[in-house]
Amino acid sequence: MITTIQQMQHYIRTAFGELEQSYSPNPSGPPPQGLIQGNGAAPAAWSAMTAILVDCMKGEGYGYEAWAPISQWAMTLACCGFVDDTDLIVNNDDPGVLSEDLIAEAQSELSTWEGLISATGGALAPEKSYCYLAEVSPDGKCMSKAKQPGFLFLHNKGRHETIERLEVTEARKTLGIWSCPDGLMIDEVNALKSKALKWADAVRTKRISPTEAWCYIKHIIMKTIKYPLAATSISKKDMQDIMRLILQAALPKAHIQKHFPLKLVYGTLMSKGFGVCNPSASQVIEHVHSLIWHSFQDSPSNDLHVQNMELVQCYVGTEKLFWDMPFAEYGHLAPQGWMVFTWQELSETSLLLKDPLATIPPRRALNLSINEVMVRNKWEPSRSAVNSY
Repeated sequence: MITTIQQMQHYIRTAFGELEQSYSPNPSGPPPQGLIQGNGAAPAAWSAMTAILVDCMKGEGYGYEAWAPISQWAMTLACCGFVDDTDLIVNNDDPGVLSEDLIAEAQSELSTWEGLISATGGALAPEKSYCYLAEVSPDGKCMSKAKQPGFLFLHNKGRHETIERLEVTEARKTLGIWSCPDGLMIDEVNALKSKALKWADAVRTKRISPTEAWCYIKHIIMKTIKYPLAATSISKKDMQDIMRLILQAALPKAHIQKHFPLKLVYGTLMSKGFGVCNPSASQVIEHVHSLIWHSFQDSPSNDLHVQNMELVQCYVGTEKLFWDMPFAEYGHLAPQGWMVFTWQELSETSLLLKDPLATIPPRRALNLSINEVMVRNKWEPSRSAVNSY
């Protein structure tokens, strides 16, 4: 297969015919590398090669190291990669380590990864590379670039180029989702609104049949909306704003009143509804499915879930699992994030998530959780939140 690819002759075919001239490898030069676009063997070959590169990174001791605060379950994560998109992670919980030391370690890790990619015939693109530095200040907020300078660079085959450093509030598009370290969904919501508005304008200005309009709703734009839901934490209000752009343009084209009750629009066909996907409900289902599925897998996702759940448990500070506690009373004790958002959304449904999560048992009989006492006595949220620290 590789020999065939390296000796291929390529012709250009257009509506006017096929060119007689072709282009092919230079006989006097090195053979071309790669498995070409669309090759069914390429994903498996890339996985096999990447596994070796990741093992090299692990052997050098690079990556993210942490442990769950209650069960002490240790985890390591060398990097996160999908095809040619790779995120390298460096962390250090030692308060005596300076940011300059962490930046130097990150530069060493980046240079090692660049060297490994170069050894396999690839290269890192400086214009597509960027980095974040999450340095937490005493007030609990991340420092800006101005207060905590630092940069990373790529060797780029002898032409050193500094890669862009972003604020933790600046999002970038990765695998079709706009995300940033602070976890806010502002850019992702704006991106979905932009896609919905563009689609709605196209539908509104075209002459299509009701059947075509309905097909466009269920099988085109709703696929775009559903794609990122497992990774996002978009509020119901933002999701309603996105869906309003879609439904008000498409429902009239399907000969349906555009102010039709949403309960019927999102209702199942068995309940006499239209069967349109409710993205807010689907988002919760995707989150719960991810938690349950990975709890039975030996995977980095399960390690991250356990670590995050135990962190939330420590912030909430109750003897019972935080999933069993009312979010309206205890939710303010934990910092916002994917896990807390899932807890909030689940609390508004009749669903219960039973998880064998480690909790902090009382050290003595009749001991009480101070947070539960404060909530029971209706102390102000600010006073009880301070106790979580």
